[in-house]
This record gives sequence, structure tokens and C-alpha cells, in this order.
Amino acid sequence: MIQEEGAIPEDGRREGNAHMLRQDVDLGIMPIGGRSRSRPQFAVELRPDDGLAVDLLTEALGGDIPGDSLTETVCDFVRDVASSLVWEGRTLYEVVWGPPHAKDGTRRRFFLAHFPIWGVVRKQGSYIQGGSVLSMKTGQTEVRTASIPERDVLNIALPSFLGSAPVQPRFLSLLGRMYPYPPDWVLREWSGEVANSGYAFEKHRRETEILVANVTKPWGWDGRWAWRDHSLEYFQVFRALIFRRSLARLREHIIGQVNQVLRRLDFRTGIELVGLPSSAEVEDVIAELHAGRIDFKTALDRSSFS
Repeated sequence: MIQEEGAIPEDGRREGNAHMLRQDVDLGIMPIGGRSRSRPQFAVELRPDDGLAVDLLTEALGGDIPGDSLTETVCDFVRDVASSLVWEGRTLYEVVWGPPHAKDGTRRRFFLAHFPIWGVVRKQGSYIQGGSVLSMKTGQTEVRTASIPERDVLNIALPSFLGSAPVQPRFLSLLGRMYPYPPDWVLREWSGEVANSGYAFEKHRRETEILVANVTKPWGWDGRWAWRDHSLEYFQVFRALIFRRSLARLREHIIGQVNQVLRRLDFRTGIELVGLPSSAEVEDVIAELHAGRIDFKTALDRSSFS
């Protein structure tokens, strides 16, 4: 099975730290709208250059509005994929083939159509999707399946350095339940309904911050600097840089997976990002900061693309 049945608990994933982590990934992985004020040279290119492939890929990734650029379309697509990976740990797209392109009858148009991971089994070179539908003829519920050749599926999983697809939904749900606020039984205690237990709010909040920082260590999430009252400035900047490195690595992972599919589809070109800090460049910034060769502002400026 692509995803273990029942592996995605709804409680917690939409709340608190889980919601903020997902939102920060969405906002930080690619420039919104394909534009960056601090890096005006940013662009998405196909190398080697292939004008017709630009048209085909822009359309395939969802650029359905006339005038949509490849840069804007790729940015939106990567953000969608990243959001799905944070939410479910894996995302699937089917290559839906269309008619030949008007400019070149030998090359067909195509579209990457997202489909849910539930009920999908990978077997003998195909992805088999099953589900229950209500028959209009008999009025009975019937089980139907559809088979998609493996060649026509883009299967992107959360990379191992950030976690794993099977456990990601549970991780996110638990993260969302890590509240730095008094639990219900404490509120009843404060209202005089139950005896005093000695609950200390500041201790609870501090221990929750430590727990959140620990469980999000693979991401390097900085908690939106929520821990600044109890940590050194170096730690906060360091976590921000680790998070940016994680996003750069995730961005590179997604682009790499798309390029693999393009090669399977006989494209002789691939997507390249121009003007964004790579994971290796962010790693260099971290090393320079650790060695004391640059200050905090320089480190943050060199690793950002606001």
C-alpha cells in the first residue's frame, strides 16, 4: 500500500505548531508568484533550452491562464507538492496525455493530475486505485478499480532527512497537540472545582518549547522565534538557517523528482532554478557563521529570497 490505512489522524494537524510549520514551509520554499525582491535575477529555466518544452511543461504543471510563465507555474507547483508532503508525507500525480501540440505534431500535450493516495496499491509496474461507488443502475455500492502504468505516475515522498511518509501525518498531529497553554483540568483547578495540584504555567510553557524544538529538529524549524526569551540569539539564527537549508533540500528533491519523470517521458531537458540559494550555499553560510566570519544579518540575508 502507498499509505497505511488509518495513518492520517485529523485531530491536531490543523492546529497550533502543526499549522504554523506547514504554513512556513508553504511560504518559504519558493518565491510567491515567482518573484523575489531581494533576488530579482531569480528564474526557472529549462536546460538545455527547449522553447516547445517550456510551453508543454508550463501547461502540464497547471499554467492554464494565458501568459503564465514557467517560473510562476513551477513555483506554484512546488509549493503545492511541499504542502502535500508536510500534510501526508507523499503525493501522487498521473500523467494525462492530450492531443499533439499544434506547433509540433510529434510531441503530445500532457497534464499532471493529482490523485489521492488512499486506496492505492503499487503492483507489477502499475498503480491500482480502488474505491466504492454507487451504481446508478442497481442502486448498490460497487467496488471499482483503475490501473495506471508506473511510467505515467509522479510519486513524490517526503525525503528521509525530514522523516518518512508513513509517520509524517502522525508526527504532524502530535505536533499540533503540543500546546503551551494550561490544560482543561488546570482551568477547573483555577476555578476552584478541583484541588490545587501545584501546576506552574511558565514551567509548562518552557518544557513545551523544548519539546517542540526537539521533535522538529530534522526540519530545523525555528518556531517563528517563539523561544527567543529562553535562548541565545545565535541559537535562533542557527535554527532559522537550518530550516532554510531543509527547505532548499526539499525544493531540490521535488525538482529532481519532476526531472526524472521528464526523462521517462523522453524530454531531453530539465528544470533548473536560477538565483535561489542552494542547500550547499546555505550550508556554507552556516559554516561561516559558526566560524565567526560573518554576522547574523549577513547570514540571514545570504540565505533568504524575500
